Amino acid sequence: MSQITEKHDAIHIEGFSLSRCQDELASFVELKSHVSIKSMIPELKKHCSVQVVQAQSAVVSKAMGANSLVLLSSPNMLHRSFRQSFKPRVDAFQKQGFSSIDAKKASTLCALSELDFTISKASVAVNHFQAAFAADTETLVTESLRSGFQELEHAHTKLFTSAVAHACARASVISGFPDVTIKPLPQSEGVLVIAKNQSGQGLVSEVSVNKMQQINTATEVIGIHDGSCEGVINRFNAEIKRLGVKFSSDSTHPTRGTVQNGANLAEKQKHELERTRKLNQQRRAQH
Repeated sequence: MSQITEKHDAIHIEGFSLSRCQDELASFVELKSHVSIKSMIPELKKHCSVQVVQAQSAVVSKAMGANSLVLLSSPNMLHRSFRQSFKPRVDAFQKQGFSSIDAKKASTLCALSELDFTISKASVAVNHFQAAFAADTETLVTESLRSGFQELEHAHTKLFTSAVAHACARASVISGFPDVTIKPLPQSEGVLVIAKNQSGQGLVSEVSVNKMQQINTATEVIGIHDGSCEGVINRFNAEIKRLGVKFSSDSTHPTRGTVQNGANLAEKQKHELERTRKLNQQRRAQH
């Protein structure tokens, strides 16, 4: 009886290294140009008024040193943090005498300085933010900010999903499945991780993104029928935790030999793994 472990709503990855992730994932997705949005702040400030820059500097200096641990937060967590802080901060700036437009600009610059969004250097998000900071009408500021944050969330979702897939791949190798293939799922932001051993047995992990920008994973043991699949899943889960990937909830249960539709675990890949395992058994029997 096979086992499947499902993890819901990834929160963050502790001790995340963007450069390490770039090196090890370069063959899968184009992440070489991804940087923290914070690195773009000096360029964005060039398009802001002195009042907006001073407001951002005052807020950010107070927050310096608040977080010493390196975290890569999930897209929905960053989105939630932004929504919780943006409107109250706009109101606070307006009480200090800022116009509605400058209050939104200052709040945006503060948010970009505080939240750990990642972005591609080629992304048009920076162009949208530059347009927002240079705009002199409420409508143009609002539209440009909306477009900028949409592009920013898309870029960050791509990196975060890839980083979770990378963790699944490393955990699979530690669990005894060194032959790893990582590829994007068609027509989605999801990722499929297929890990096999020399016997054709494997772990298949699907990393998916739902409408709420929550990242979920489902990992199933394939081709193991001797009762050891529970130990494999336990090693995999322990390694995911050691790698610092934190989820809101998780569960592990037997599959009873059926494909888990909720996890959408690519049935074709499962059959390929099973066929490879049987062929290897036949070859060994002939020698």
